[in-house]
Amino acid sequence: MPRHTDAVGQATGRVLDSVRRSRHDAGHFFVNTSFEPRTWLVVLAAGALACGGAAADRADDGEVSEDALTRSSPSRVGDLFLNACHDVGSSLVCQPRRMSIFTTARTTQTQTTSFASFTFPTSRHSTLLGSTADVANHRVFWHADCNSRYQVTDIETGAVTSFTIDLDRLGLRAPGGMCLGEWVFDKRTNRAIALAGSMERAGPLRGKSTLDYVLSLDARGDVRVLWDVRSRLDARWRLLHEFQTIAELDADRNEIIVPLAAIDGEARAVISLSTGAVQQIGEGGCRQHAFFDEATRRPTFFDCTLPGWSSDVAPVTGAPRITMDANQLRRAGLDPGDLGHRGFVGGGYDPRGRKAYVLFRKPDVGNDRDTFLLAIGDLANDRFAGVVKTDLTYGATRADQVVVATDTTFFWAVELLPR
Repeated sequence: MPRHTDAVGQATGRVLDSVRRSRHDAGHFFVNTSFEPRTWLVVLAAGALACGGAAADRADDGEVSEDALTRSSPSRVGDLFLNACHDVGSSLVCQPRRMSIFTTARTTQTQTTSFASFTFPTSRHSTLLGSTADVANHRVFWHADCNSRYQVTDIETGAVTSFTIDLDRLGLRAPGGMCLGEWVFDKRTNRAIALAGSMERAGPLRGKSTLDYVLSLDARGDVRVLWDVRSRLDARWRLLHEFQTIAELDADRNEIIVPLAAIDGEARAVISLSTGAVQQIGEGGCRQHAFFDEATRRPTFFDCTLPGWSSDVAPVTGAPRITMDANQLRRAGLDPGDLGHRGFVGGGYDPRGRKAYVLFRKPDVGNDRDTFLLAIGDLANDRFAGVVKTDLTYGATRADQVVVATDTTFFWAVELLPR
């Protein structure tokens, strides 16, 4: 296994060699070196991750205590599904990955596995991506490029099944190409829900999708039209964010909250899955990840302007639920004032561990050996639990998407599947 020349790498290598020798034969835990990258980067969280509030060392200290790392075997708490797509000639190539998250009493670690790439023979040259997680069955529904297809990926094996939606049979109109830009998963029906429409091909809203239909989809290719909402929403509105899903399903009210954009401003739509009714409410601001907190029964959002998490559907008027520590963000190499553009990559929610995660990139991604960062929100105690380095380097993603230091956006389809 490769050795790092810095203190973190040397300590990590010794610890992982020890873990492999002591745990592999016992069948408890082993480091899988059959996938790239082959090196784990083990770091201590910037906040207090241990029970009882014991503080962990900062991620930027450059020192790792072997004694601290070997107190307990890492426990795999969840997997982040990461998916980036790019044009290659006339084709669209998507590169899915699984970033597994492991924790001990004081540490958070990641191991990233690259799955086989998935190629669409013809690209429609869209940046639109959408996804949702079927947690119970360990799979992710996803869509790219407004091509009237959706995919289901097994998070354990990386196996992908692709389905083409029969628009004519369902009576769907999509002159700009059928987009499935916003997704949620309905546990009651065990089906994914997608907000579908056509892609704008020109003008100031180019690349964004209309909001025309609410579709119900399963993992075997069965697609049903729940609602045609074209007459229930002003035609000037488009789904706000074409780069990834931001919709949230309020499980108690059976309503989807989704942000919208128009030439003259932004808003949000509340869509009832029970009746198909659409209500327009005020804009959501810089809310880049949304989920329904199953413990508190409240819609919850990562808001880049705080920065942190809030559980207010209306713009935050009081104290936010969790505020990220700006000094910790700066020490990790992030710009607290620019997380919405040169920072945020995607978010995930772990209802079992009561954690919220945000994957960040640094403003400057020019160093191939530098890594993505993972910020952690402790939802059980409403506190910021710090930032840790991941094992995924910027260099490992160069084949997916050319990234230069002046890039302003680097959004992927990101979903978390807790263990």
